[in-house]
Amino acid sequence: MTALAPLLAVLSSYLIGSICFGLLISRRLGINLREHGSGNIGCTNVFRVIGKREGFMTLAGDLLKGTAAVWIARAMTDQERWLALAAFSTILGHNFPVFFRFKGGKGVATTFGVLLGYMPGIGFILLLIWAVCFALTRISSVGALAVSVMLPVLALGMGRNPTQTWFAFVVGLMMLIRHKDNIKRLIRGEEKKR
Repeated sequence: MTALAPLLAVLSSYLIGSICFGLLISRRLGINLREHGSGNIGCTNVFRVIGKREGFMTLAGDLLKGTAAVWIARAMTDQERWLALAAFSTILGHNFPVFFRFKGGKGVATTFGVLLGYMPGIGFILLLIWAVCFALTRISSVGALAVSVMLPVLALGMGRNPTQTWFAFVVGLMMLIRHKDNIKRLIRGEEKKR
């Protein structure tokens, strides 16, 4: 393992995260996803604008790239701080992808993939929380907001190490910020159901 391996782990994670499946799938079908529905490139908008098959393909792609990036990074470095930075870089890549002029999505599916690779116990619990919230409200953003709040709470409650706890706080905060427009629509009662 070379001295550059941790840096390469962070860089490769960012580049993997920058592969935005919603945009790739919609462009292949001749659709500019940014001009339809919510304008977001994530799976929720793909479900609404294109259909179930493409929505599930986007969900699977964004989820798996998050997990794969963490596994690759773990093979390149065993230093916790670098692994956490690589995991975070994967989400940054999705939200600000170098391949798409740094205009990405909100990172929910990718965050789940990262968590399943980096903190699997918490990842599975948060998947259940999201599923329950969505089942009760049929609003995807409600589940995402619940996840953003519960992520740091679970990291603290489950006694994660300081690096993972900070990671949880930063990722949860970023998810809240990325959903600021959804929060405004929820307050006004205008958020769309799926």
